[in-house]
Amino acid sequence: MVSNNGSSSSNEVHIESQNTTTVNQSNSSNISNTTTSNANTGNNSASNNNGNTAVTTGNAATTTNVSNQNVNSNSAQTANCNCASSTTVDVSGNGANSTNTVVNTNSNTTYVNQNNTANITNNITINANTGNNNANYNNGNSSIVTGNILASTLITNNNINNSFYNGQNGISSSSLTLGGNGANSVSSIIFDNQNSVVINNTNVANIDNNVEHNLNTGNNNIIGGVGDSAIVTGGIISDIIIHNDNINSNAAI
Repeated sequence: MVSNNGSSSSNEVHIESQNTTTVNQSNSSNISNTTTSNANTGNNSASNNNGNTAVTTGNAATTTNVSNQNVNSNSAQTANCNCASSTTVDVSGNGANSTNTVVNTNSNTTYVNQNNTANITNNITINANTGNNNANYNNGNSSIVTGNILASTLITNNNINNSFYNGQNGISSSSLTLGGNGANSVSSIIFDNQNSVVINNTNVANIDNNVEHNLNTGNNNIIGGVGDSAIVTGGIISDIIIHNDNINSNAAI
Protein backbone atom coordinates (compact mmCIF):
# COMPACT_ATOMS: atom_id res chain seq x y z
CA MET A 1 0.00 0.00 0.00
CA VAL A 2 1.44 3.42 -0.99
CA SER A 3 -1.68 5.26 0.29
CA ASN A 4 -3.13 8.71 -0.11
CA ASN A 5 -0.74 10.01 -2.80
CA GLY A 6 -1.42 13.55 -3.97
CA SER A 7 -0.50 16.44 -6.26
CA SER A 8 2.70 15.68 -8.18
CA SER A 9 2.87 12.04 -7.13
CA SER A 10 4.72 9.44 -9.19
CA ASN A 11 4.20 6.16 -7.41
CA GLU A 12 5.74 2.85 -8.45
CA VAL A 13 5.50 -0.60 -6.89
CA HIS A 14 7.65 -3.45 -8.23
CA ILE A 15 7.18 -6.98 -6.91
CA GLU A 16 9.16 -9.88 -8.31
CA SER A 17 8.88 -13.43 -7.05
CA GLN A 18 10.77 -16.46 -8.34
CA ASN A 19 10.39 -19.96 -6.95
CA THR A 20 12.03 -23.13 -8.22
CA THR A 21 11.47 -26.65 -6.90
CA THR A 22 13.56 -29.56 -8.13
CA VAL A 23 12.86 -33.23 -7.31
CA ASN A 24 15.35 -35.91 -8.39
CA GLN A 25 14.59 -39.61 -7.87
CA SER A 26 16.62 -42.50 -9.28
CA ASN A 27 16.41 -46.25 -8.73
CA SER A 28 18.51 -49.05 -10.19
CA SER A 29 17.97 -52.77 -9.57
CA ASN A 30 19.84 -55.83 -10.79
CA ILE A 31 18.09 -59.09 -9.97
CA SER A 32 19.19 -62.58 -11.02
CA ASN A 33 17.29 -65.72 -10.03
CA THR A 34 18.72 -69.13 -10.97
CA THR A 35 17.06 -72.38 -9.84
CA THR A 36 17.59 -76.01 -10.81
CA SER A 37 15.26 -78.83 -9.71
CA ASN A 38 16.09 -82.51 -10.17
CA ALA A 39 13.59 -85.34 -9.67
CA ASN A 40 14.37 -88.99 -10.42
CA THR A 41 12.35 -91.99 -9.24
CA GLY A 42 15.40 -94.25 -9.00
CA ASN A 43 17.73 -95.99 -11.38
CA ASN A 44 15.64 -99.20 -11.12
CA SER A 45 16.68 -102.60 -12.41
CA ALA A 46 15.48 -106.17 -11.78
CA SER A 47 18.57 -108.01 -13.05
CA ASN A 48 18.87 -111.61 -14.21
CA ASN A 49 15.27 -112.71 -13.51
CA ASN A 50 13.66 -116.07 -14.21
CA GLY A 51 10.10 -115.78 -13.01
CA ASN A 52 7.79 -112.88 -13.61
CA THR A 53 9.34 -109.45 -13.19
CA ALA A 54 7.73 -106.09 -12.59
CA VAL A 55 9.32 -102.64 -12.26
CA THR A 56 6.93 -99.92 -11.11
CA THR A 57 7.96 -96.34 -10.40
CA GLY A 58 6.11 -93.57 -8.64
CA ASN A 59 5.28 -90.11 -9.86
CA ALA A 60 7.76 -87.24 -10.16
CA ALA A 61 6.48 -83.76 -9.35
CA THR A 62 8.44 -80.53 -9.11
CA THR A 63 7.24 -76.94 -8.74
CA THR A 64 9.24 -73.72 -8.99
CA ASN A 65 7.83 -70.26 -8.25
CA VAL A 66 9.80 -67.04 -8.73
CA SER A 67 8.30 -63.66 -7.86
CA ASN A 68 9.81 -60.21 -8.49
CA GLN A 69 7.37 -57.55 -7.29
CA ASN A 70 7.42 -53.85 -6.42
CA VAL A 71 10.86 -53.17 -7.89
CA ASN A 72 11.81 -49.50 -8.34
CA SER A 73 9.03 -47.17 -7.27
CA ASN A 74 9.13 -43.35 -7.25
CA SER A 75 6.52 -41.16 -5.62
CA ALA A 76 6.82 -37.38 -5.44
CA GLN A 77 4.36 -34.82 -4.12
CA THR A 78 4.81 -31.05 -4.03
CA ALA A 79 2.29 -28.80 -2.34
CA ASN A 80 1.05 -25.51 -3.71
CA CYS A 81 3.73 -22.96 -2.85
CA ASN A 82 1.14 -20.20 -2.46
CA CYS A 83 3.95 -18.06 -3.73
CA ALA A 84 1.82 -14.93 -4.21
CA SER A 85 -0.75 -15.42 -1.46
CA SER A 86 0.41 -12.26 0.31
CA THR A 87 0.58 -10.04 -2.78
CA THR A 88 -1.83 -7.20 -2.05
CA VAL A 89 -1.03 -3.84 -3.70
CA ASP A 90 -3.10 -0.73 -3.08
CA VAL A 91 -1.63 2.54 -4.42
CA SER A 92 -4.80 4.27 -3.22
CA GLY A 93 -6.03 7.88 -3.57
CA ASN A 94 -3.73 9.02 -6.41
CA GLY A 95 -4.44 12.54 -7.60
CA ALA A 96 -3.16 15.57 -9.47
CA ASN A 97 -0.15 14.79 -11.60
CA SER A 98 0.00 11.14 -10.60
CA THR A 99 1.78 8.56 -12.68
CA ASN A 100 1.11 5.29 -10.92
CA THR A 101 2.71 2.04 -12.01
CA VAL A 102 2.42 -1.41 -10.43
CA VAL A 103 4.53 -4.29 -11.75
CA ASN A 104 4.00 -7.72 -10.28
CA THR A 105 5.94 -10.66 -11.72
CA ASN A 106 5.60 -14.21 -10.40
CA SER A 107 7.54 -17.13 -11.80
CA ASN A 108 7.09 -20.61 -10.33
CA THR A 109 8.82 -23.65 -11.82
CA THR A 110 8.86 -27.24 -10.63
CA TYR A 111 11.24 -29.81 -12.10
CA VAL A 112 10.58 -33.49 -11.43
CA ASN A 113 13.13 -36.03 -12.65
CA GLN A 114 12.29 -39.69 -12.05
CA ASN A 115 14.53 -42.46 -13.38
CA ASN A 116 14.17 -46.21 -12.96
CA THR A 117 16.33 -48.99 -14.35
CA ALA A 118 15.60 -52.66 -13.70
CA ASN A 119 17.62 -55.62 -14.97
CA ILE A 120 15.93 -58.92 -14.13
CA THR A 121 17.08 -62.37 -15.22
CA ASN A 122 15.20 -65.54 -14.30
CA ASN A 123 16.84 -68.88 -15.17
CA ILE A 124 14.71 -71.91 -14.31
CA THR A 125 15.73 -75.50 -15.07
CA ILE A 126 13.71 -78.60 -14.17
CA ASN A 127 15.03 -82.12 -14.74
CA ALA A 128 12.60 -84.96 -14.06
CA ASN A 129 12.95 -88.66 -14.92
CA THR A 130 10.76 -91.55 -13.74
CA GLY A 131 13.72 -93.89 -13.40
CA ASN A 132 16.20 -95.43 -15.74
CA ASN A 133 14.27 -98.73 -15.43
CA ASN A 134 15.64 -102.06 -16.94
CA ALA A 135 14.19 -105.52 -16.30
CA ASN A 136 17.22 -107.39 -17.68
CA TYR A 137 17.49 -111.02 -18.72
CA ASN A 138 13.89 -112.14 -17.94
CA ASN A 139 12.33 -115.48 -18.74
CA GLY A 140 8.84 -115.14 -17.46
CA ASN A 141 6.51 -112.24 -18.01
CA SER A 142 8.09 -108.80 -17.56
CA SER A 143 6.58 -105.36 -17.15
CA ILE A 144 7.77 -101.82 -16.60
CA VAL A 145 5.23 -99.25 -15.45
CA THR A 146 6.40 -95.70 -14.81
CA GLY A 147 4.60 -92.91 -13.00
CA ASN A 148 3.55 -89.51 -14.24
CA ILE A 149 5.64 -86.35 -14.38
CA LEU A 150 4.24 -82.99 -13.36
CA ALA A 151 6.58 -80.02 -13.81
CA SER A 152 5.30 -76.55 -12.98
CA THR A 153 7.03 -73.17 -13.25
CA LEU A 154 5.48 -69.82 -12.34
CA ILE A 155 7.37 -66.57 -12.87
CA THR A 156 5.79 -63.29 -11.79
CA ASN A 157 7.33 -59.90 -12.62
CA ASN A 158 4.92 -57.31 -11.28
CA ASN A 159 5.06 -53.57 -10.57
CA ILE A 160 8.46 -52.89 -12.10
CA ASN A 161 9.53 -49.26 -12.60
CA ASN A 162 6.57 -47.16 -11.48
CA SER A 163 6.64 -43.37 -11.13
CA PHE A 164 3.95 -41.15 -9.63
CA TYR A 165 3.82 -37.38 -9.25
CA ASN A 166 1.18 -35.28 -7.54
CA GLY A 167 1.88 -31.57 -7.46
CA GLN A 168 0.43 -28.09 -7.46
CA ASN A 169 2.13 -24.91 -8.47
CA GLY A 170 1.07 -21.30 -8.61
CA ILE A 171 -0.66 -18.48 -6.79
CA SER A 172 -3.72 -18.86 -4.63
CA SER A 173 -4.67 -15.18 -4.45
CA SER A 174 -3.53 -11.75 -5.58
CA SER A 175 -5.19 -8.36 -5.19
CA LEU A 176 -4.01 -5.28 -7.12
CA THR A 177 -5.66 -1.82 -6.88
CA LEU A 178 -4.44 1.55 -8.18
CA GLY A 179 -7.23 3.53 -6.61
CA GLY A 180 -9.00 6.79 -7.35
CA ASN A 181 -6.51 8.05 -9.98
CA GLY A 182 -7.28 11.64 -10.92
CA ALA A 183 -6.20 14.71 -12.84
CA ASN A 184 -3.25 13.99 -15.08
CA SER A 185 -2.91 10.38 -14.01
CA VAL A 186 -1.23 7.75 -16.18
CA SER A 187 -2.08 4.54 -14.40
CA SER A 188 -0.89 1.06 -15.32
CA ILE A 189 -0.76 -2.40 -13.78
CA ILE A 190 1.50 -5.09 -15.21
CA PHE A 191 0.71 -8.48 -13.78
CA ASP A 192 2.76 -11.44 -15.07
CA ASN A 193 2.21 -14.85 -13.57
CA GLN A 194 4.05 -17.87 -14.98
CA ASN A 195 3.65 -21.37 -13.62
CA SER A 196 5.28 -24.43 -15.12
CA VAL A 197 5.88 -28.05 -14.19
CA VAL A 198 8.51 -30.01 -16.11
CA ILE A 199 8.39 -33.78 -15.63
CA ASN A 200 11.07 -36.08 -17.01
CA ASN A 201 10.40 -39.78 -16.54
CA THR A 202 12.72 -42.48 -17.80
CA ASN A 203 11.98 -46.16 -17.25
CA VAL A 204 14.16 -48.96 -18.58
CA ALA A 205 13.25 -52.59 -17.89
CA ASN A 206 15.32 -55.49 -19.19
CA ILE A 207 13.55 -58.71 -18.26
CA ASP A 208 14.89 -62.07 -19.42
CA ASN A 209 12.92 -65.21 -18.56
CA ASN A 210 14.59 -68.52 -19.43
CA VAL A 211 12.73 -71.74 -18.60
CA GLU A 212 13.91 -75.23 -19.48
CA HIS A 213 11.97 -78.44 -18.70
CA ASN A 214 13.81 -81.70 -19.36
CA LEU A 215 11.24 -84.42 -18.74
CA ASN A 216 11.55 -88.15 -19.41
CA THR A 217 9.22 -90.99 -18.33
CA GLY A 218 12.09 -93.43 -17.83
CA ASN A 219 14.65 -94.89 -20.15
CA ASN A 220 12.84 -98.28 -19.91
CA ASN A 221 14.26 -101.59 -21.37
CA ILE A 222 13.16 -105.18 -20.83
CA ILE A 223 16.00 -107.00 -22.64
CA GLY A 224 16.03 -110.88 -22.55
CA GLY A 225 12.31 -111.54 -22.65
CA VAL A 226 10.65 -114.93 -23.53
CA GLY A 227 7.40 -114.43 -21.67
CA ASP A 228 5.06 -111.55 -22.28
CA SER A 229 6.60 -108.08 -22.00
CA ALA A 230 4.86 -104.79 -21.32
CA ILE A 231 6.15 -101.24 -20.95
CA VAL A 232 3.66 -98.65 -19.80
CA THR A 233 4.92 -95.10 -19.30
CA GLY A 234 3.14 -92.38 -17.43
CA GLY A 235 2.09 -89.04 -18.79
CA ILE A 236 3.98 -85.75 -18.79
CA ILE A 237 2.42 -82.43 -17.81
CA SER A 238 4.62 -79.40 -18.30
CA ASP A 239 3.11 -76.16 -17.05
CA ILE A 240 4.95 -72.86 -17.61
CA ILE A 241 3.31 -69.55 -16.68
CA ILE A 242 5.05 -66.19 -16.97
CA HIS A 243 3.37 -62.96 -15.84
CA ASN A 244 4.87 -59.58 -16.74
CA ASP A 245 2.44 -57.02 -15.32
CA ASN A 246 2.54 -53.26 -14.84
CA ILE A 247 6.02 -52.72 -16.23
CA ASN A 248 7.17 -49.11 -16.74
CA SER A 249 4.26 -46.89 -15.75
CA ASN A 250 4.10 -43.14 -15.16
CA ALA A 251 1.28 -41.16 -13.58
CA ALA A 252 1.04 -37.44 -12.90
CA ILE A 253 -1.87 -35.47 -11.49
